[in-house]
Amino acid sequence: MTKNIQKQQVRSRDTKFQPGKSGNPRGRKSGSGIVGKLREQLQEAAPGIITQLIINARNNDALAIRLLVERVYPITKPELPTVAIDLPDNASALERATSIVMAAHRGEISPTIAQAFIGLQADIAKLRELEELESRISALEAKAGSQ
Repeated sequence: MTKNIQKQQVRSRDTKFQPGKSGNPRGRKSGSGIVGKLREQLQEAAPGIITQLIINARNNDALAIRLLVERVYPITKPELPTVAIDLPDNASALERATSIVMAAHRGEISPTIAQAFIGLQADIAKLRELEELESRISALEAKAGSQ
């Protein structure tokens, strides 16, 4: 087994490829592959394709109409309104989530907003957990370093 390790070490020293050194430091020219060639051809053909798409849409081609409408008038994500919810300061994550759900139940906020608020509360809880883990690791490292 020791001979195998020695052979591998000798081989790695004798190879023409060095670790961390590229044989082609500038890399392949951007757009030189098949995708680049297809994009170039599509760019040249685009005006004719768009003209034909418009003609097909005018002739009631449902697919052409849909494609044009989706590209010209894309569906936007709805903007949620800004709302204020009174949450207890010293409450647990479960109590805060319950308060949010109850606000939705009473009709003070929509279920979508309630879901967004609960997601934010979960993200905050994860960040607190991460912060606590970082401080614990730092304390353990400090303790290990002093020994």
